[in-house]
Amino acid sequence: MTPFSNNATICSYPVFGAVNPLPAGESVAHLDQLCEQANPKQNIELPTAVGFCMYIRRPVLNKIGLFDVETFGRGYGEENDFCARAIKAGYHNILALDTFVAHAGGVSFAAEQSALQQNAGTALRQKHPEYDAWVADHIFHNPAQLYRARIDLLRFSQSALPLILCILHAHGGGTQKYVEDLANALYGEANVLALQPDELGAWTLSAPLKYERLSLHFARNQQQDLLQLLQLLNISRIHYQHLLGLDATFRALPETLGVAYDFTAHDFYTLDENAHLNGASITVNNKQVEKFSPFLSRADRLFVPSQRSQAILSTGYPQLNFIPVAHPDTIVDTLPEHDIPDITSRPIQVLIIGALNPEKGADILAAAVKHVKQHQLPIHFHLLGYTYHQLTTNAQLSVYGRYEQGDLAALIEQIDPHWIWFPAQTPETYSYTLSSAMAAGYPVLASDLGAFVERLSRYPFAKICPWDSTVTDWCQVMLRRDYTAMDDSQAIAKPFSQQDYLAPIPTPRPVTQELSIIDFAVFAKGARQWQYRFTVHDTKILLLRSLVRLKKQPLLAKLLHRLPTGWQLRVKNWLLGANR
Repeated sequence: MTPFSNNATICSYPVFGAVNPLPAGESVAHLDQLCEQANPKQNIELPTAVGFCMYIRRPVLNKIGLFDVETFGRGYGEENDFCARAIKAGYHNILALDTFVAHAGGVSFAAEQSALQQNAGTALRQKHPEYDAWVADHIFHNPAQLYRARIDLLRFSQSALPLILCILHAHGGGTQKYVEDLANALYGEANVLALQPDELGAWTLSAPLKYERLSLHFARNQQQDLLQLLQLLNISRIHYQHLLGLDATFRALPETLGVAYDFTAHDFYTLDENAHLNGASITVNNKQVEKFSPFLSRADRLFVPSQRSQAILSTGYPQLNFIPVAHPDTIVDTLPEHDIPDITSRPIQVLIIGALNPEKGADILAAAVKHVKQHQLPIHFHLLGYTYHQLTTNAQLSVYGRYEQGDLAALIEQIDPHWIWFPAQTPETYSYTLSSAMAAGYPVLASDLGAFVERLSRYPFAKICPWDSTVTDWCQVMLRRDYTAMDDSQAIAKPFSQQDYLAPIPTPRPVTQELSIIDFAVFAKGARQWQYRFTVHDTKILLLRSLVRLKKQPLLAKLLHRLPTGWQLRVKNWLLGANR
């Protein structure tokens, strides 16, 4: 028998298979109490115990003998061999789900750890060829995941730290990164959970920190189970990241839970259902404003990440107080020390980053590529991402496709561009891609829309151009080194402050209900490998699933993109039968 531990491979908590720090605000003793409360007298079968902490019954020793010191010596492998022999003798290895013991890890044999592990692994496979398959099967099915989730939920509900529930839309992107950065910025002072729908009406409740793995999936017909859980979680504050796709039930969640809420505007969806504005003009959809005005008026705080965003949103909601606060971004304050490519070297390397639609300048890029080819200009474009009309690599353009955010800094440095170009045709409220460009320390060329102007006003290597510049004008700027002068007088959003953010959020209320009253099996209803299994009930759902698949096809995606977001949302709501 082995207990849960912060560092015990298949018995690790919170994250399976990881070396975990203790969760913020927790002690070993309290984690042990939580395990006992969440999973009293519960256990699951393991392929092997973990040697740092094992309980072995005397009858097992009497039947199969002691550790095989002759084969494994000291250090690693002897407990795995012992457990494999126990299984073959008809005994069971189990994980005590109601116990937690801390483990520093690697201390006993630190200097020899790698060699000992390698030698032990070879010997173990020779004695028990089936051992790896046993472990792989356990990892694949991860039977302790539900029990980890029970501990997670109990831990969050009983924590002395405030619990903030962030509600997102289904499309990830900047809102998802914001929540991850917020969770990191508040670490040690508050806990953060994320609640996110998908395009089929299901919901996922998760913890966005690296060393958390809570992820509960609720099918569309499990909404009441989700609401019941949220009422028991002792949530201190709700922070809405978007309103797209949220029905009346989830917009009324603060009233249901009896808590205040904040809202961050990541785009201009509350002004116009298409979420984008055209060029420098401001479009206000009166029906959209009328729809969301009551909700926004009741919010405790309305955050916007830039002064320009505040000005734009105030045209539709002049009576509301939007607070310009920069995102809790991870951009560094000092620029990397590297040489900026000499502008006299040819060809000029121009980097564009991200998934480009017409609003983000996909058509401008396509026209610029054509212009460079026609006029044989010494410019080569690099697209680290893709466009809605599927531009492909040619003599003037290199297309690299999707990238992982963690690889972006190294990819920028590898391309070593003269310019990182943002040819946006609509205002951005913030732009995390701009953060990456500034963090890399390369010259930035951007449209004079939205947050670009104020965020680049204190950046030494930036050129701001009119958003409606012709491709001839853009290319001429690229061929010379002409930075826009920095402007310290430009009003900018104040930096994110943990203290200011948490100031109005109350300390957790005393827990009045036992979380254990929930039948946790409901969260795994119809589940397979801890993913909810969608069951088709009617032809509308079949049609919706087909549309979601079609939307991912390149040619149809181009056509569907031309449809207003509002139309797409109405079709989805009709198919789901939602009351929005």
